[in-house]
Amino acid sequence: MLEQAIRSQQRSVHHHRWTIVILSVLVFVLSAFFYYKAPMQELISRMGIVLMIGGVIVRITIEVISRKRSNSIKYSIDARSAMEKTSVFYQWRKKIHGPVTITIVALYSLGFYMLTPEFATYLPLKWVIIMDVGYIPMAIILIFFIKKGINDEMERLRAVAELQEELNVE
Repeated sequence: MLEQAIRSQQRSVHHHRWTIVILSVLVFVLSAFFYYKAPMQELISRMGIVLMIGGVIVRITIEVISRKRSNSIKYSIDARSAMEKTSVFYQWRKKIHGPVTITIVALYSLGFYMLTPEFATYLPLKWVIIMDVGYIPMAIILIFFIKKGINDEMERLRAVAELQEELNVE
């Protein structure tokens, strides 16, 4: 049971690491794009950029904290207390994956659409419409992958919580 919990923790840490890397690349690309290619001037556009990049930075911060919390669980010292810490971690991640993730995605999308008025002054209307309409299937695909990742992590954490229950019964 302990080996299963350790493997689950290692997969979660691996997942956190890759999420941090991918989101960091996204922040870099967005920042470079808005600095070098599309230096937006209007206040609403700048607020949109802050919502987009700021939301991703908040998520990176959450993943760094999650990684540290997960790494602080030491299964080799005391299995029962490790399982209790894992259960607390599981509850915290459930909260993160609920309203926090929904809020970040919603604010990112709002920020994206806040760029539309200024893009409309630089680009032909046809391309602005394609960009705005094209965001919808991209957002749906993104939400699908986010949901899949969340479900995978929740399943791993649920399995660890079940192990904790078994330890408490014995």
